[in-house]
Amino acid sequence: MMVSYNELFSAVEKAFRGELRLCGEADIIAAMVVDLQMLGLDGIRQFNQASRCYGWGPDNAMQYRDVNDNQLSFDLDYGSLACHFPVVIDVAIGRLTRAESLFIRIARCNHPWFIHGELIQLAAKGKASRASWFDKDSARQIFYVLNSGQAAPEITYKNTTENYRSMGDIVDIEISGSDFELPKDEMEASCHIHSHQLLATKELACRDGIFVEDAEWQYLVSQSKRNLVATNERSEKGAGETSAKPEWTS
Repeated sequence: MMVSYNELFSAVEKAFRGELRLCGEADIIAAMVVDLQMLGLDGIRQFNQASRCYGWGPDNAMQYRDVNDNQLSFDLDYGSLACHFPVVIDVAIGRLTRAESLFIRIARCNHPWFIHGELIQLAAKGKASRASWFDKDSARQIFYVLNSGQAAPEITYKNTTENYRSMGDIVDIEISGSDFELPKDEMEASCHIHSHQLLATKELACRDGIFVEDAEWQYLVSQSKRNLVATNERSEKGAGETSAKPEWTS
């Protein structure tokens, strides 16, 4: 079915608020999920999958350590990058004031695609990024490159060796003040999606509405209604309304 940006954003925001978590900003997550969906990158399916599988992970602070001057290592204890990646970027930005580029390894994490929202923000501020991880759904390695000023990434899917498979739940990211070149062998891989293709998909979504599979939409809507209060006589009158005027005393 086709839905509007506002409908989708509101449903995702309410659904995440229904998780009642301390970690994760509902509006930031909603904007990122909707952008993935508009690009044709299954943002809603991935968001619903996290809800279905209790995949948001522990609701506490993550651990990280400085490996050296231009490398950071994080351990999310199988938490979702949707909840924790903004903090990763905050730490990284502080480090980038002293280094031209920064390597980040995030171990034991869920939902690698949810790095997208923060990396888009970095691209708008003149920073380039590239990332790689093993995608469990497609059983392939993913290479994600987003250069400065771009509104959509270059994405390559490659068949992987067992060594890459064993690195599941790890995301490697490099952030730099200089743009990255796409290796020719990656461009000629079995499946490369150009940024202009993703932007064309997004343009259609802006014009015609955002496509969401019926089952995924129904599940999202059901999740967004979890915290609604049942209607009663008082709520029908409107918030704060009373039957008598208040009495004031001096």
